[in-house]
Amino acid sequence: MNNDTIKILLIEDNPTDVYLIRDMLKQVNGETFSIENSERLEEGLTGLSKEKFHVVLLDLILPDSEGLQTFEKLKLSAPNVPVIIMTGISDESTAIEAMKKGAQDYLERGRWTTGC
Repeated sequence: MNNDTIKILLIEDNPTDVYLIRDMLKQVNGETFSIENSERLEEGLTGLSKEKFHVVLLDLILPDSEGLQTFEKLKLSAPNVPVIIMTGISDESTAIEAMKKGAQDYLERGRWTTGC
């Protein structure tokens, strides 16, 4: 893998969303991405303990964790890795709290999948 490759850990259990994210990133000109997908938070945390990632794309509703607790567990394990939350939870207070706790961004699924 080349040194200019941006290594992404995608923690997302919905195969359609995984496909959409991979497809959107293929369309970014001038950047190369390496994407590793974990369907569960614990699987993602294991990956973070073994490898270095530039960024984590995180869903807040997973089979083994839900809500802001998902983000909090991730930040405890990897406090220096930037996290972008990409979720279906459309709640302004959750978004504000996630940002206060250190999320780089909070993207609501309906907005990023439809381009609205």
